[in-house]
Amino acid sequence: MTTPTVEQIETMFSDDVPSYIDLDSFMIESPLNTGLHYMYRDGANYKKFGTLIFAGVITVEQLKAIDDSLLRDEQDDDFLPRQVGIQPLCYFADEAGYNDDFDHPVHTLNGIFLTKRKPDQAMTLDELVSNFKDVGPDGWDEAEYGNIR
Repeated sequence: MTTPTVEQIETMFSDDVPSYIDLDSFMIESPLNTGLHYMYRDGANYKKFGTLIFAGVITVEQLKAIDDSLLRDEQDDDFLPRQVGIQPLCYFADEAGYNDDFDHPVHTLNGIFLTKRKPDQAMTLDELVSNFKDVGPDGWDEAEYGNIR
């Protein structure tokens, strides 16, 4: 599989590439894998960050499929990690530190990038993208995939 070019990405997104796609990383020589940065911000604005590395190089079509599936609000590109098979960074209702006034299950996608780092996820890129596509932009379910295990 060949690495997508910046031009291919810009064309796919009609020159309106989402800010979370790290275009510079698509210019590195011989990338092996794909990284995903995500963040949890609670209602009091405390933040936790996570990075996952998936085996293989993401395609332009896979980037677009993830983008098309995100939960959109006024400023963020959001998703529910549990619903797509990713470990959440938020507290669960049965954990010490959980606060019903501030905690929620929504996370923000902060970055998709190419890297030479070793994968740390058993899930494949195809599975991840398929999970996002299965949910789609209107299928996010906070009741089912919220802060309760």
